[in-house]
Amino acid sequence: MRTMKKIISMLLVFSILTVALCSCDIIGKNPEKLIEEAEMALKEKAYTVEMAIQYTSEDEKMSEAISAFTNPSIVIEVDGESFRITMSFDKDGRKNGVKYTYTDGILYTELNKLGEITNTKEKISETDRKELAESLGQAAGISVEDFQSVDAKSFNGVSVITCTEIKDEPLNVLVDSLSEQLGGEVFVAIKDVNLSIQLTDGLYDKTLLTCDYVLSLDDEVYTVTMTYAARFSYGEVEEITAPIF
Repeated sequence: MRTMKKIISMLLVFSILTVALCSCDIIGKNPEKLIEEAEMALKEKAYTVEMAIQYTSEDEKMSEAISAFTNPSIVIEVDGESFRITMSFDKDGRKNGVKYTYTDGILYTELNKLGEITNTKEKISETDRKELAESLGQAAGISVEDFQSVDAKSFNGVSVITCTEIKDEPLNVLVDSLSEQLGGEVFVAIKDVNLSIQLTDGLYDKTLLTCDYVLSLDDEVYTVTMTYAARFSYGEVEEITAPIF
């Protein structure tokens, strides 16, 4: 059970690092243009992204291990060059989480691990800031080029895009990333990756990603399905200020 919980813990970390809100082609429009317009809108607006991640498994033991983690959630708030990222989840009935705040050239990190609080701050370069800022919009881990099949339907300014049949190369990148984080203790495969994204009036609105992981450990094989949902909202966010510690 301890090893299974470690697997789920690493899956949580992996999902944050690699989950991508990809941009897919809409019939009759240029995908690069759509991406450019959506990214420009994110740069010009204050916005919030609310994300929720759920893990499920038909295996009883794995399902029990998963149940130790309750409703992991991530909230990203962006206002100009400042941003705040808050991740929280329960583990063994105790609150865990991490909050990143960037403002005035300083990145502040507040880590809560089973009640143990660690606070750090560091000055980061403009290049690092831009990379972080870009990752808050459309992370570049997965894009339309990574899928064999892309279907789009549009009506009254709302477009629903479905991406299926991920290609071998990006699939292998996802597998290698998770395998590295698990330290070689578990053989990792990914059976399927599907993504749907909704755009409203050219703005990112909702995203739903599902990924089936196949994990082999001690001659046992477990399938874990990750479902990742995100919702964008635009407008004023709570003032992003440096934490005091």
